[in-house]
Amino acid sequence: MKNLIAIALLSVLVLFSCVPEEEKSVRDDRVSVETGEIVWQKVTQPIHTSGTAAPVSESKLSFKTGGIIKKLYADEGEKVKRGKLLAELDLAEIESQVEKAAEGFRKAERDLARVENLYKDSVATLEQFQNATTAYQVAEKDLKIARFNLKFSRIYAPADGKILYKFTEENELIGSGMPVFLFASLEGRWKIKAGVSDKDLVKLEEGFAANVVFDAWPENSYPAVISETGSFASPVNGTYEIELELKDHPAKLAPGFVARVDIQAPDDGKYAVVPVESLVEAEGDHASIFVRKEKSEEIMKVAVRIEKLIKSFAAVSGVDEEYHEVITSGSEYLSPESKIRIAENL
Repeated sequence: MKNLIAIALLSVLVLFSCVPEEEKSVRDDRVSVETGEIVWQKVTQPIHTSGTAAPVSESKLSFKTGGIIKKLYADEGEKVKRGKLLAELDLAEIESQVEKAAEGFRKAERDLARVENLYKDSVATLEQFQNATTAYQVAEKDLKIARFNLKFSRIYAPADGKILYKFTEENELIGSGMPVFLFASLEGRWKIKAGVSDKDLVKLEEGFAANVVFDAWPENSYPAVISETGSFASPVNGTYEIELELKDHPAKLAPGFVARVDIQAPDDGKYAVVPVESLVEAEGDHASIFVRKEKSEEIMKVAVRIEKLIKSFAAVSGVDEEYHEVITSGSEYLSPESKIRIAENL
């Protein structure tokens, strides 16, 4: 019996020794792995940022003429009604100009009537009549200008709104057109002012859709569209300002409310969508994957950029479309020179 066992063992050793050396090497070196499919598809990449609410209509209110500020009737942060008197100049000089222009107009009116009668009687010449007519017209326009300047020596609220900023104080001398208040209308539409990086700015265009969530109402989302994109960077943080107009907004929205913004950027080309477990050496948005061509034992290590995580999958860039299979298990034992065998085939 012992002799029979010894003969059997010897036969096994002899058979193994007859296997070609190349075949034994392949069996020893191949790494057992599992694979998954690479799906090529377009992926929408939202751009996340934050900003603050502001009325679409903001304006700097000023006097038509210069002078000394007599009275300011509104304070910074105050809500005001349409037509409310907000500020006025000392009117002594301006009212005197109106009276002077009115006296000049009345004199020109009398002169014109006298010359017209003389002209009808052929005492005055046509030139004298024309000169008197011109003087009357000039005086009339001077009076209109003086009254116009008097009217705009007071500032009234152009709509229901809020005083965002006060630029000056009472008794200060102010020039024509210099701002007194920064005014925001609360009657109309609202916008969000937000900042984006240069990398995101180039992806954006006016009309792109977005969702806005205010910190004050975190449970609600409000639709918006990009209405304006910035053309220069902020010197403070280097971002580019964009504006989004809200299609709907909370009833109690006020200037300065903080909002989170998700902008729906367009499809930006095809990406390779792979299982998350296929990513190796991941650091930030960079990683590597091992891919193989169909029915091949050879693999290739590819450096990729993670563009977006979708549940248990990752959309990555940097992979050629000729690859349709990725190593999902066993990657930690692989090198670019490794040969593989698919675990399902064992």
